[in-house]
Amino acid sequence: MSSNSVERAIDHFLAELPSQQKIVVAFSGGKDSIALLYCLAQKAEKHRLTAIYINHQLQAESDSWGRFCNDFSRENGIAFEELKVKIEAKHRKGVEAVARERRYEALFGWVQKQTNRVLVTAHHAQDQTETVLLNVVRGTGLFGLRAMNYLKVWHVEKEAIEHYRPLLSVEPQAIKDYLLENNLSWIEDPSNQENQFSRNYIRNQLLPNIYNKWPKFNEAIARLSGNASEAVELLHELGEQDLSRVESSSFSLDLSTMSGESWARQKNLISYWLQKSQPKVELNQTIYQWLKEVLYLNNPNAHPKRMMSNHSEIRVEGKKIYFLVNFEESYRLGYIPENFEFLHFDEKGMLDHQVADRWLESPVVFRSIELGDFEKIPGLKKWLNNNQIVYWNRNRWPVIEIEDEVAAVLGYSTNEKFKR
Repeated sequence: MSSNSVERAIDHFLAELPSQQKIVVAFSGGKDSIALLYCLAQKAEKHRLTAIYINHQLQAESDSWGRFCNDFSRENGIAFEELKVKIEAKHRKGVEAVARERRYEALFGWVQKQTNRVLVTAHHAQDQTETVLLNVVRGTGLFGLRAMNYLKVWHVEKEAIEHYRPLLSVEPQAIKDYLLENNLSWIEDPSNQENQFSRNYIRNQLLPNIYNKWPKFNEAIARLSGNASEAVELLHELGEQDLSRVESSSFSLDLSTMSGESWARQKNLISYWLQKSQPKVELNQTIYQWLKEVLYLNNPNAHPKRMMSNHSEIRVEGKKIYFLVNFEESYRLGYIPENFEFLHFDEKGMLDHQVADRWLESPVVFRSIELGDFEKIPGLKKWLNNNQIVYWNRNRWPVIEIEDEVAAVLGYSTNEKFKR
């Protein structure tokens, strides 16, 4: 393949990018990022470019690689930044996965502080193939077959960051040819030959044999990824339609109106809702099977609960699913929140009070119900039961306390003294 495919890919990328937009390049000094940065420097105004080297501090050469990247950037008139990240020596996710997380955290953190910038990485056609194969051996579904997109919009702390991969359709041989034609040198990371890492094993052991038999394997994988992306888009459209049919909040999803639909459709809705409301929550097939069983059980006296990692848990009440992150059995705040979802209350229309405004200027305590409140406030327990408050919220229902007195139980009653 002609190395001109590198230039064509960059021409295409720059043509669709607004001319005033600045470009942040993830720059490791390896073949791919050298080709990406150098080609951008030839075709874009250099003041638009910033190269960022992420120093993982995992190898003795890490600092010298940073100096190489700095020198290359300066020689080509490109602004340069080095960001150091710390990676735990032992982590259940493995060094590769943690390094990737820390790398993107650092990149996103830097890009967030800038204005009108996009992030660009040098992933190419074989990277796409490796990612698909990695996902396949992990038992992926359609989402994993999509692998990487040319453009991905990340939502980081409610801010959208555009991440482009301009070389995603370019073969690695074309990149190497481009480097040789332009007399460019690059860093060879010796860890890329360590085949105990899954991606390296696929790259060094598996793919050479596949390419010998099927030279256009990358193109076939690209078509597969494209088909999977279209299928996922259709599932998202269906999920959006179904989400409009049900009651939901940032942490709860009521499937009552979906009872007549197939489990596949309900599962798709759960997955779609999670992507929108709690993108960091990932469910595996074991958890989906558990959800299917307890939802079909639909026992009002059962309160299924499953603990997950990252201080989160799943609870099911009838046909309603709750995904609770950092759930607290009790709480005590010095103010009245405007929204109660962060405390895991979604009982719409039941969280009002009639405390007069003048009292709210006094020191206020907003807390969960205490055992003594049930003794002092007649009928409270019956009211909670009759209104079908989920059992685990009955003992943490919100109370407003002023001057050491219960001023109001939200939705139930307000002390006459505090109404005036």
